[in-house]
Amino acid sequence: MIIILGDLHLGLKEDQQKYLKLKTLLEQFPNPEAIVLLGDIFDFYFECTKQVKKLYGPFIDLISSRAAEIPVYYIMGNHDFFPLTILQKAGVRIKTRDLRISLGTKSVYFTHGDLLTPGGIITRVFLSFKLWYLLMKLIPCGIVYSIAGRISQWSRKNSASRPLKESVLTRVERLFFRSDVVITAHFHLPIIKLYEGGKVYANPGDWLEFNTFMTLDESLLTLWRFDNSLIVKEKEVKI
Repeated sequence: MIIILGDLHLGLKEDQQKYLKLKTLLEQFPNPEAIVLLGDIFDFYFECTKQVKKLYGPFIDLISSRAAEIPVYYIMGNHDFFPLTILQKAGVRIKTRDLRISLGTKSVYFTHGDLLTPGGIITRVFLSFKLWYLLMKLIPCGIVYSIAGRISQWSRKNSASRPLKESVLTRVERLFFRSDVVITAHFHLPIIKLYEGGKVYANPGDWLEFNTFMTLDESLLTLWRFDNSLIVKEKEVKI
């Protein structure tokens, strides 16, 4: 069984509650085969060591302890598309764009989801310039994070909790030529959408509004929701 999480946006609000939810989740599902983090786990990530440890230390410690036992994959999102050296050194397997795995007879494709939109592609191209990263290294970390907070707020408004555009679903359907199951984050809305021929598109939702996540095994894809400290099954489909 694989645990799938996306869009926690740590560093934004209620981080202690999110951390406790993550601990509860890992206690309820103690023996997963792998964990897939679909990006934007951090509301903003730039590797100022003191700032990272201050904002994200408990999460990094917890997820690093799991990375010592099982594969933990981190697919970069548009809010954390900078080198994740601290996580990588801890054994987390960093993917800049996507991850494809075989699960039984099924091919499963994971990606953050921003690259399914023109705006997301443009943002990635911009963030990929090494000169931009080097310039940010010259600015005090407090200023970098302050400016990034405002940009992140704008970005969330443009991606969160709204019906998916037909253009996005069309791009998802193109991915079915090579994959049976496509799973993204980015759009925040928890969804499991079934297609002809047993194809599936899914999004585990976020921890800003929905407090949801997914598990996946060879036969079942399940959407779960936190109801206070309880984990409740929302939807389950055979794949």
